[in-house]
Amino acid sequence: MITASDGQMATKIHKSYHGERFWAKLTGTDLRSLVRPLLLYSYLIRQFSHHFLLSLAAFISIFLLVDIFEKIDRLLQADLSLGSLTAYFLLKVPLAAAQILPAAVMLAVILTFGLLARRRETIAIKCAGINMIQLMVPLVALALLFSLLLALLQLYLNPWFQQQVNILWETKVENKPARELMDLKSLWYKGDRAIFHILEFRKDTKTMINVKIYAFDQNFHLIQFLAAREAAGPANIGNSPTAWSRPFSGRGEPAPRLSGNET
Repeated sequence: MITASDGQMATKIHKSYHGERFWAKLTGTDLRSLVRPLLLYSYLIRQFSHHFLLSLAAFISIFLLVDIFEKIDRLLQADLSLGSLTAYFLLKVPLAAAQILPAAVMLAVILTFGLLARRRETIAIKCAGINMIQLMVPLVALALLFSLLLALLQLYLNPWFQQQVNILWETKVENKPARELMDLKSLWYKGDRAIFHILEFRKDTKTMINVKIYAFDQNFHLIQFLAAREAAGPANIGNSPTAWSRPFSGRGEPAPRLSGNET
């Protein structure tokens, strides 16, 4: 005997069945097919990851081999230690990865779908009611993730790696002094209502040579000219024994020339 509750359940099943058919006609996709390929998605991701890692390793190896053959003469002449050589090529890995990442992703996609077609797995997937567009969902998501990773690598990490590579090459191969030990020449700097001109800054002694400071008022009129042959810092120019200064009225009078040994 059919009860009222059985009739209500049958009505719900009937409505649910017709609702799914309506959605399938409207979008061309069955609701159940959105849940069914989860296992297939994980299988595709595993296959893609395997091919991607192999492609990435192959491309990076080729990149480093080409770099070695281009610079082998300089590296041998510099007589670098094993640690320096290892550090140099490890620092080059992120730079190489940023350049060949798109090619590795493309090759991994080609290999993944090519092997699926070769093993007739695409036919089995179509027989299960899953179209090829659905197969692209996890790979498109991975491609977007790799795009974000590449952007972060290029903007934040690779500049630091490139700087370290340049420092190692200049100091170990070209035998140049470290950049932090090199003196700076002819610096101009605009501060708060002042313009500084430093002919030379010696980093070893932290001193400035032939310093000139032009001080201005709020209307950018010259009110003071200060100079020194040598000073330990902008705040100590007035205490330097070679300091020389002259106030101005703020009406645009030209700065005077320094006399004696002062420049």
